[in-house]
Amino acid sequence: MKQPNVWSIAGSDCSGGAGIQTDNQTIHNFDCHPCNLVTAVTAQNTQGVQHIQQTDEPALNAQWDSLLQDYPPQAIKLGMLGDSATINTISQRLASIKTPVVCDPVLKSTSGGSLMQDAKAYQQLFEQITLLTPNQIEFCQLFDIPASSLAGSLEALITAAETVSQAWNINLVVTGGENSFGDDAVDVCVIEGRSFCTHSPFRPSRHTHGTGCSFSTAVAASLSRGYNLLDAVVLAKAYINQGLAQDNRSETAPAAFQHTRFPWHIDYLPSISALGQKPQVEFPQISGQLGCYPVVDSVMWIKRCLEAGVKTIQLRVKDVADAELDDMIAQSIALGRQHQARVFINDYWQLAIKHGAYGIHLGQEDLDIADIQAIADAGIHLGVSNHSWFELARGQSLHPSYLAIGPIYETTTKQMPFAPQGLTQLQEWVRLIDSRYPLVAIGGIDLTNASEVLQTGVGSVAMVRAVTEADNYKKALAEFMALCGDC
Repeated sequence: MKQPNVWSIAGSDCSGGAGIQTDNQTIHNFDCHPCNLVTAVTAQNTQGVQHIQQTDEPALNAQWDSLLQDYPPQAIKLGMLGDSATINTISQRLASIKTPVVCDPVLKSTSGGSLMQDAKAYQQLFEQITLLTPNQIEFCQLFDIPASSLAGSLEALITAAETVSQAWNINLVVTGGENSFGDDAVDVCVIEGRSFCTHSPFRPSRHTHGTGCSFSTAVAASLSRGYNLLDAVVLAKAYINQGLAQDNRSETAPAAFQHTRFPWHIDYLPSISALGQKPQVEFPQISGQLGCYPVVDSVMWIKRCLEAGVKTIQLRVKDVADAELDDMIAQSIALGRQHQARVFINDYWQLAIKHGAYGIHLGQEDLDIADIQAIADAGIHLGVSNHSWFELARGQSLHPSYLAIGPIYETTTKQMPFAPQGLTQLQEWVRLIDSRYPLVAIGGIDLTNASEVLQTGVGSVAMVRAVTEADNYKKALAEFMALCGDC
């Protein structure tokens, strides 16, 4: 696969800690090709900014034309632009190009030196950008918000971000690494009308020169590789968390952010919360793997599968009358106890609690309406469906009993808004999660492909039609259980 071209339109930092220098490192680490349009040459270091030489309009246009001829962008990151004349030139050129644009409105360096006088000049770009990533100080300056009105209140910051996003019709991430809320560094996000926060452990460090540049560039690089905006933000945050966590330098003097590589462990994924309320729940853990995991829609199939030796199963039914549904769930849970098996109830968490289910399985849309605390208080195991990096970050925020990944292949069982993940992505997530949670692969899995799915290291495969539509369901279940090591 050809590396996508990512343009960094930003200033040059002679110390290598920020600007195009740190952007290039980030772009390389996301396996993309970096291209630079230099807006200014700066003399700066971790102590401050000593000199700025702005690039004139002819030189900006010459760089743009040269890059466009040979290296058309798959994504653009805007960093330090320096003055309104430069912003005007870039805005005119962006009007003729269709590609994702991530804007980090650099007003000051991490070390505190001023890099832009007229903050509001950036507003000229807002109709042309995909995402704006100011820190809290920049956010207040850009939109004339008195810092005192936020007063360290996460709720006030969320409200302000939502108001700005709606008024200007922009996607927004207000980064919060320089401020902590409790034990967390919190970024406030309003993306495509959806408000949420990312929470990461607050790491007091003096090795942060270039973190803002690196975050926005990581978003742009992720977009260039085809990730959607929600996933790109999660990947960028994980990249920053990973670099801060890996920094083992002993010096206490200010230093540049330590670059690593594409996010590689679940520890660095941020937690996701709605309205700043970070989940404070944990669910019972499951020892080992779940193995062969049929998903069925009737008590009859629950009974058949358990009698065949299945130890993990899910009841997933839709459009059933309340009285019948209550009875189905009660019978399924009772069968699970009889056979000492793990029966998960999909979606209907109130009835699952009522009848004392072993487990509940929720899709991402169910997380918005279910009482997660009530499920945790009942001591019930929880499984969560995940189809993307954003959903994986959100799912693991709940400390569930297991995570389901899919669809692996095309499936006709239910309509999915996500393309099949495939074996390569599944293997990537197996490596990322690193045995932290049992993993279940689902979507289009049958006896012709289950073996290759299990070879990725995932510990369980879920199947629907491969059992219920099999010519001999007992034989099919026996083969699945043998593949999964259930018997």
